[in-house]
Parts: sequence; C-alpha cells; structure tokens
Amino acid sequence: MTALVAREEQPAPAEEQAATPPGPVLGASRSHSVGSTKRGRLLRGTRLDATPHVRIRNPSQAYGTAELVALITWAAERVAEEHEGAVLSVGDLSREHGGRLRPHRSHRVGRDADLGFYLRDGTSGEPVESRHFVALPRGAKGTDRSGATFAFDEARNWSLIAALVGQDVVPIQYIMVISPLKERLLAEGRRRGASEELLARVDAVVGPQRTGSRIGTHDSHFHVRIYCSGDDVPRCIDQPPFHPWVTRSAPPRPAASPARSRRRRPARPARRASRRRGA
Repeated sequence: MTALVAREEQPAPAEEQAATPPGPVLGASRSHSVGSTKRGRLLRGTRLDATPHVRIRNPSQAYGTAELVALITWAAERVAEEHEGAVLSVGDLSREHGGRLRPHRSHRVGRDADLGFYLRDGTSGEPVESRHFVALPRGAKGTDRSGATFAFDEARNWSLIAALVGQDVVPIQYIMVISPLKERLLAEGRRRGASEELLARVDAVVGPQRTGSRIGTHDSHFHVRIYCSGDDVPRCIDQPPFHPWVTRSAPPRPAASPARSRRRRPARPARRASRRRGA
C-alpha cells in the first residue's frame, strides 16, 4: 500500500504524459443523434450553457449531443488556460429536438456547431470580442455591423483548433473554414513547434468542404462536425470523409424503402415462350 501511495505522488514521465490523449470527460447521457446530418433528428439534446469562457448567441439553438457539448466546453477552457480572458463565441448547434434549422442545410442531429473566431482589434491588435460573427474575406481584416474593424487572432484560434483536433475522445470529422485562414492556422502551428502528427491532422480536417453541389463559404466562423458516438450507431449515420486515426468505421446505410426499391429495380426482360413437348 505504501509503494502505491508513493507512486501516485510522483508525476508521470514526460513521454507518458504526452502519450495520454487529452479530451473532455464524458458522463452518462440520454442524448442520441439519429440519421445523417442533413436528414435526421436529435433525441433528448444536451444544452450548451454559457460559462466564463463560452458565450451563447442563441440559447434555443444551442443543443447538441452530450459529446459535442462537452467538447466545446472543454476546448474553450483549454484556450482560456493558455490565453487569460479568452471567451469563445458559439453560434448555432441544433434545436432541442433537432430537425430543420434554417438557413442551414445541416445542424439537424446535434453533431454540428458554428464557433466564432477569436478576434483582435484591427488597429491596436489587442484581443477583443464582437457580438456578431465577423466575416474575414481572404483571411484579412473585416468589419462588424457597427463598422468596427477586426482581425483574425492566429494564436488563440490555433489553440482552439489544436485542442479540438488533437484529442480522440470526441473525434472531429472536419472543421470548415476558408483556405486563407487555414494557411494562417498552419503557419501559427509551425511557429509554435506543433508536432508533425498534429499539423497533418489539422491539414486533413480543417479547410473548405464540399456540401452537396457546392463548397461552403466559412469566412466568419468555424463549422465543426463530429462523428457519431459509438452509442448512437447504427441509428446515427456517418458519411465520408473517414480519417485514418479514427477507429470507428462507417455504419451501413439504411435500406431503401420498398417503394424506392420498386422504382429503382430495372425492368425484367420478357420471358421466352416455353416450347411444348412434341412440337
């Protein structure tokens, strides 16, 4: 017993600490993501509450799976630990019971979240907040509705992305944002000595993504999507891409309804008339 206590009091070796993946602590939950992100619903959604490090823009649309809510709260806390006073502005997740949330095509099943950029004052360079998402076309400066000028805060935004992508408790499928801002993030990661593994993950996960027939424009916020949790499969449907470091495989697609099956079935060729015996 004495040896066990002594071992607990000693800090873990650096290599052991590095091998321990960070991430949110998940408790028991009754939330379930059902269907695909564009055709599904959320059962018993978990509400994302405001904290000293999280500001909610629309509480009625701040519901998600327990995994997504825990991830956002944890990531915002990680950023605030590195950058004192940092507050993450959170836009739409889903409604309490999911379903269509205009003007979005997704945000139906509790696995999508819009996270505002951490911003700097466009003139002084000091960290600031905006009540609204601020578009930064081409990754340069942008203005909000009041005319105030803002710039992308590479340091705090990299801390957010590194926290989200670097953990494996709630695997990230992608983080949609325009290419110029992705390049700024990667440059900041290299400047801060991020590992090649983390940089490769960010390169694969972050950036523009095709949604249907077009590529979404995300120049005012990050659109974060997580994979289905293991508890929600097979009712929750993941679709590509699937990253090699994510062990969960895609669940089978639901079978087509009988009506659709009949419509898609090719016409049968005409049968030849059978010859009569002795003819």
